[in-house]
Amino acid sequence: MTSRNHKLDFQQIIHNTLQAIMVYGDGGVIYANPFCYQLFGTDEHNEDKWDDFFSFHDLSMIKETIHQVLVLQHTKTINHLTIKKKDGTSINVQAYVMPLTNQDQVYAYLQFIENGSIENKLEQRRHQYISENMQNLICEHDEHGQFVNITPSVHKLIGYQTDELIGRSPCELIHPQDQTRVKYSFRSFLYSKEAKTVRFRIKKKMDKYLWVETELHIIEDQTRSYIISNTKNIDKQIHAEKLAMQSEKLAMVGELSAGIVHEIKNPLTSIKGFLQLMKAGAIDMKDYVPILSAEVERMEAMTMNMLSFAKPQEDIKKRCITKILDDVILLMEVHANKKNVQIICNYSGKEYFVWGNESQLKQVFMNLVKNAIEASQKCSSVYVKVEEEQFHYSIKVIDEGNGIPKDKLSQIGQSFYTTKDKGTGLGLMVSYRIIDHHQGDIRVDSELGKGTTFIVRLPKCQTSTDCKEEKSDITRKKDRPVSES
Repeated sequence: MTSRNHKLDFQQIIHNTLQAIMVYGDGGVIYANPFCYQLFGTDEHNEDKWDDFFSFHDLSMIKETIHQVLVLQHTKTINHLTIKKKDGTSINVQAYVMPLTNQDQVYAYLQFIENGSIENKLEQRRHQYISENMQNLICEHDEHGQFVNITPSVHKLIGYQTDELIGRSPCELIHPQDQTRVKYSFRSFLYSKEAKTVRFRIKKKMDKYLWVETELHIIEDQTRSYIISNTKNIDKQIHAEKLAMQSEKLAMVGELSAGIVHEIKNPLTSIKGFLQLMKAGAIDMKDYVPILSAEVERMEAMTMNMLSFAKPQEDIKKRCITKILDDVILLMEVHANKKNVQIICNYSGKEYFVWGNESQLKQVFMNLVKNAIEASQKCSSVYVKVEEEQFHYSIKVIDEGNGIPKDKLSQIGQSFYTTKDKGTGLGLMVSYRIIDHHQGDIRVDSELGKGTTFIVRLPKCQTSTDCKEEKSDITRKKDRPVSES
């Protein structure tokens, strides 16, 4: 490609261009175009020194760059400079420094571009458009969790403007029942520096609560660390999961009900016989009242446990995990007796408290104990143990069945994966989701021919002083069988 040979007045072009141009030579600035004066907030009639518009650090960087350009004859870029204008305001600019040769004399040609130029403003508008229309809410937090920066999508999610939340704590918006769990997750996140996911209810501006899921990340650069949260609306997902939990729960109730009815029928027959003998005057009533009372209490406990288990619950409170396990084992004894399997619990005599939903936790342990019973051989045992760790309680459900192959362990808890002939796999999938919602985890250890151990780890409560309603009367001795086969 060739160009026409025209004599152009390049000095006139530079003089009239809408970019700040400066030429440096002979130890100082020898030329600046009108737009350069406009950018710096001065004019050519003022006796201002160009050096006064820069900080000592920036000025040193400019002079060093000019020296390198003049010596090496290479173009260099300074990405961040601050110009202190005469009216006291400041602007951030980028500077391109290029060698300019004229009659064997080398000068430094400087071009200043404001970081808020049209191109940058278009880029900022593009990012703003994305942040305003994205579904997720992205926030930056300080080390205490308070909001530092928030994307405009917060308005679509919960109805607030960004300036209404900057400097506030997220706990002001989190449902009171979820605050302890969220605080625990945030503390463990700061301690481990590993990404963390937590679900909770957040208050909208119209006083309604919305289920959200937040992922916490730490992003580091050369100067500092940033705590970033990525929050999405999971209200519909939670609703679907609740339906799946309730469906699985009712299926388990239906499966256990026949055995429980049979278990209730036996003491009823005995009670009926005693009443007939009492009516005939064949026995002294006071001698048998304790026996009848014990049978009635046992039937009442079984029916109440079944009803409370089947009923949907929303409340999350401090719960005594050993009492929950006692209730579960009471219901599962019937199922165990059918297979002549013995359930053995090993509690240390203490009451262990966790923060959770009683019905959901019962659903998890009923599912695990039921699976252990079904995996067991006749005349074998299922062990339920609780072990205390520094920050968690480990609840172990151990069977003496055939075990699970190592290559199948990673699939446990996935939807529709099961080792049973007639199973769906939904029970364990729901259990994994419940424990994850409680900030815990489920681990599986299995050995072919020896059996399988499911380990549920739940974060412990720091105190149990306000859990009086949950305290249980644990009377079982260590390693004493719960049911006799």
